[in-house]
Amino acid sequence: MNLEFRISRRDFLKASAGAVATVALSPASAFAQNESPSAEAKDVALRDFIQLGPTEHDLSLKDHGLLWVPDGHTPYVTLKDDTRRYFITARTSTHILATNGESLKDAVQNGHVNEDNLREVYTPDVNVAYKNGYTGITSVNQPNPKDRNHLIGVTHNEQHRAQGDGTGFTASISIVESRDGGLTWTDTGKLLQGLDTKEPGGEPVSGVGQPASMISGDHLYIWHIDWSANKQHPDQIYLARIGVNQDGQLGEFERLTHDGFKKDATIEELRSVIPVPDSERAVYSALPSISWNVHLNKFLAVFETAEGFYQTKSDNTIDWDQPVLFARFPTHYHERETMDQWFSYPTLISDQDSFESDKLTGKNGTLYFSKGYWKAGSHNMAARDFEII
Repeated sequence: MNLEFRISRRDFLKASAGAVATVALSPASAFAQNESPSAEAKDVALRDFIQLGPTEHDLSLKDHGLLWVPDGHTPYVTLKDDTRRYFITARTSTHILATNGESLKDAVQNGHVNEDNLREVYTPDVNVAYKNGYTGITSVNQPNPKDRNHLIGVTHNEQHRAQGDGTGFTASISIVESRDGGLTWTDTGKLLQGLDTKEPGGEPVSGVGQPASMISGDHLYIWHIDWSANKQHPDQIYLARIGVNQDGQLGEFERLTHDGFKKDATIEELRSVIPVPDSERAVYSALPSISWNVHLNKFLAVFETAEGFYQTKSDNTIDWDQPVLFARFPTHYHERETMDQWFSYPTLISDQDSFESDKLTGKNGTLYFSKGYWKAGSHNMAARDFEII
């Protein structure tokens, strides 16, 4: 299946003109630590490998009242006047940070964040079903090239047992719409739910969530994790789609199965597009950050596992290469203790360039992520520059 994703012509014209993480995020390679691979094998394994720069940039927004940042993928779009709007999830809401084409990292480091360009735009009150839970916009698309203020957002929702108690939440995905560049949003009523869920509370988490998305033709494609309450499959990344046209009219959700997309798919029929990597310590695949990479001339996905951040490439976003670990966490997810450093919510973008959205990346850019101390307060935004070698 060949998906031609809707990326602006301006981005393609600009694109055509043109050591793994250290310290807290440890070096990682495709090889076991005790192996000594041949030069040929090493060259093949590390080709097109994401290498993170040595400097970690502190991009905390806590002085502006934003905690638990980011809490999902951090998308951005460019409007007709060339201003950018970044959508940043924080605690239980989503904020816009507007820049004049400046990257998110530069805007924070240069002190260009203030009450005039940072504002809350989406809260659980918009999506009443999650008023006592959580909902955040983690992906934004522009369906109409002639109206760049028209946005289709994809949200991660959590139904909680009680306010403030997110233990064993039940997750779902909603479609929301904006006609003013993301300042205000309307819940469309379109909801993608899991096929094997339970009531919130206790363990495990169940449902579908943590979406990334792109528009191709008349469909919006959504990559997401699916948590099965009864462990009918691993916690890994699947693909769904919904019909959408330039006017924002929406169709029905369909899920990718081994026999193509189906509206009434069963959990047994689902086909994972990014399964759990072949590592005993990976445990899950989640939180995809997906773009068309103009340097690789392929789709590039960065995602999280229990042991670190992985990368993989694809020609069509359905069939992906064997994933490669490029940044290892200092402590495995299931081995964290109080005050251990932990990392999550990766977003790989090339926003130092003139790309109009997070849907395009290049040879260089920035990996944004959250950093915190386990069971010791909120996590905050950090970043490392990257280069594809």
